[in-house]
Parts: sequence; C-alpha cells; structure tokens
Amino acid sequence: MMTADTTAAQIRARYQKLYSGGHLSLSKNYSDKFPLLEHLLKDAVRGRSVLDFGCGPGRLALMLARYAREVHGVDYAGDGIELAGLLARAAGGSNTTFSEGDLAWVTAQGRRYDVIVLAGVLEHLEEPL
Repeated sequence: MMTADTTAAQIRARYQKLYSGGHLSLSKNYSDKFPLLEHLLKDAVRGRSVLDFGCGPGRLALMLARYAREVHGVDYAGDGIELAGLLARAAGGSNTTFSEGDLAWVTAQGRRYDVIVLAGVLEHLEEPL
C-alpha cells in the first residue's frame, strides 16, 4: 500500500536523481513562469481537453488540471514522465495522464485536443513550424 509519506519519499528521490544527473533542469527559465502561465491559461483551458507537449515532470500540466476537463502531458524524456506520474498520484488528480513520446508519436495517436500548450519547447525542435 502506498502512503503519502512513501509517495513523497519517491518524489524526493526521483527529483534528486534526475536533477543531480543533469537529465532535467531545475532552471528558473521556465518553472518560475508557470504560475503566470497558469493565470493566463486558466480560462482558455477551463472544462477543455488539453495537451501539454514537452511537459517534463508535469508541473504545468498539474496546474492546468485544476481547471481543465483533462490534461495529457507528453515528453520524450521517460524519466520526466515517470516523475510526472508520481506527482499526479501525490496530488490525487484523476484528470491527468502522461506518456513518453515525441511530436511524431502525438500525431500518430490521431487524438484531438481543445488546447495545446508548449512551454519552453519550440526552441528545442529541429523544425518548430
């Protein structure tokens, strides 16, 4: 049985492993902007289906899930997706899902979303258009 303490310990351990190894960045380049993005997007996502492409460990996806009908986060980094799942379980939200994949994977799914969010992603794509 997973308790809140167990989940918190798993999250702490996962963060430490991922960030100390340089796999993910705790840089404030994006994460300090998430509360602003949440404020700007909350009305646009309210009651809608949202794709957070390039979600990393899911922080923005979980913020938007407070307003959206459902949020699906996708990132190519499986470690980030694993952490996003742990955070979602800890938050107790039932309207978030996370998958490992890239743009080709998302396109192949054929799923339609009402809103697509890319925060700190375009500059990493080979062909952003």
